[in-house]
Amino acid sequence: MYLDRDMLNSAFLALAVVSAPKEKLNLNCLTSGRGGASECSRFINNFCQESIRVHPIAVGATFSRCYNIGGFSCVLHAKNARGHHPTLPNESNCERVLDAVASGCPMGGRGNVDGNTFEFSLNPNKGSCLQDATLDSSCS
Repeated sequence: MYLDRDMLNSAFLALAVVSAPKEKLNLNCLTSGRGGASECSRFINNFCQESIRVHPIAVGATFSRCYNIGGFSCVLHAKNARGHHPTLPNESNCERVLDAVASGCPMGGRGNVDGNTFEFSLNPNKGSCLQDATLDSSCS
């Protein structure tokens, strides 16, 4: 049986990409509050997609959205916490961190991916937003 060298190289590269370890997630769960973080998970994909479509987020600034859901609200944030210049968050990191918060932190929380400049948070709150999906922080 004859195997093409390029085909073998492609197979090894694909294996390396699939088996490469992901960066560590750092999570901090809230210990009090309304609860219901898992119910906020329905907004994560939309939030993360929107966060990469805005203007670059200044260092220290936060992109935020508030979503109303059956008697309470879900506030999601993407903060350029450790950057050196305005930039956009990574959509995959955003989804990964917020999914972990929604599934592992009943009261909500925040986290980041090791080596990433952005910190993401999810916080379920009593009451509703003043307006659904509002931008409540500055971008630059």
